[in-house]
Amino acid sequence: MTTPSLTKIRFRTRTLPIFILVVLSVGLSLGKLWESWTVNRWSIAYLSQSQSMENEGAEKMQVPEGHARAPAWLAWEAIEVGEPELALEITNPILDSGDIFGLRVRGEALAGSGDFEAAVNAWVQAGDFLSLLKAAQENEANDLLENAEQAYEGAWKVNPSQGILPLTNFYWHVKGDLSAAERVLRRSLGERHSSHLHQLLTLGRILEAQSRWDEAMAVYKEAQRQKPNDIYTLRLIGFAYLNGFGNFDGASKIFMRIISLAPDMGDGYFAMGQLMAKQDRFDEADRWFLQALIINPNVPKWWVIRANTARQAQNISLALDIYDQAIHQFPDYANAYYEMAWAYRMDDKPEGAIKSIEQAIALERTPREWYYRRAGRIYEWAGEQGLAIKAYRRALELAPTNPSTLNALQRLDVSGE
Repeated sequence: MTTPSLTKIRFRTRTLPIFILVVLSVGLSLGKLWESWTVNRWSIAYLSQSQSMENEGAEKMQVPEGHARAPAWLAWEAIEVGEPELALEITNPILDSGDIFGLRVRGEALAGSGDFEAAVNAWVQAGDFLSLLKAAQENEANDLLENAEQAYEGAWKVNPSQGILPLTNFYWHVKGDLSAAERVLRRSLGERHSSHLHQLLTLGRILEAQSRWDEAMAVYKEAQRQKPNDIYTLRLIGFAYLNGFGNFDGASKIFMRIISLAPDMGDGYFAMGQLMAKQDRFDEADRWFLQALIINPNVPKWWVIRANTARQAQNISLALDIYDQAIHQFPDYANAYYEMAWAYRMDDKPEGAIKSIEQAIALERTPREWYYRRAGRIYEWAGEQGLAIKAYRRALELAPTNPSTLNALQRLDVSGE
């Protein structure tokens, strides 16, 4: 028998560590392959179950270790079947993982379980602007303003350039807090995020709403320096001249400039009509309005403003004719019926007035206090006291402190309660 040489033995001894490493590597690779196969098999089974009619619920699924998305998927399923507490339990292991989708789902679970502040924090941690904005809008629609404010602020924190205007408009139009709207907007402008021009113009409008015309004009002029021929900026400057300073010549020059820059838009012509109406030059105003509508007949409020101007000039027949044209072109435009009702009231036609105001209320998706108040006045004038009281009470529900509505109910000798 041949005996191996010492050289060969030494060689084999030296290769032993390499051999062990290879075996371990193969073992690890096989382990990873097994883990991947297990995860993929579970994912396929889960998706198949989710698409079948025999879904037994998230809690029945056996989750393999190492499946990063499984907790979020199962939590989402728990939310959809109305079990947010189960979803929270499922997502507990991913709290420190930084998984964006998992945090987004956990935010939904927290909101569903009633902890909205924690939900906002989860969405902020995930950087989930869209979920924050959606939650803000839904809570605003449901009159949950504290929740809405938290979500709008979270959206602004996550995405300052896109979040600032929704937050500003919430403070301004929903809460009526002009100082808060101005404060966050000035802060954003100071930080020089994108959409700078739009933010400037919004700030100017907020200042206008407080009759701070000098400051508003300064803001508009700054916006104009950034974009000299922007039509929207020029319109705001023109109407600031008109409404804030009574500077008809300044307004006229701006509006004529708009016409020269955008003759096919109609905006400049319509603005000139409003300028003439402001000076009680109603015939000239109507000619400008008509020219604007010939160029662009697709703006519903232009028709109504033209009709309102004719009504203001006591030309009721022309006003009613224009309202009819507006309704023919925009049959679902509630404001046309609302204004038309008062024209019929001025023309001493109760049947037309009642029919128009009732149609306006039926078409308006969001109940408007002033619609019901006008309905009350029309019913009262037409001798329908019961309907008038009902309308005034509805108006009072929408605006409990409105003095006109309270006075109307006192005049009819009934309580608002």
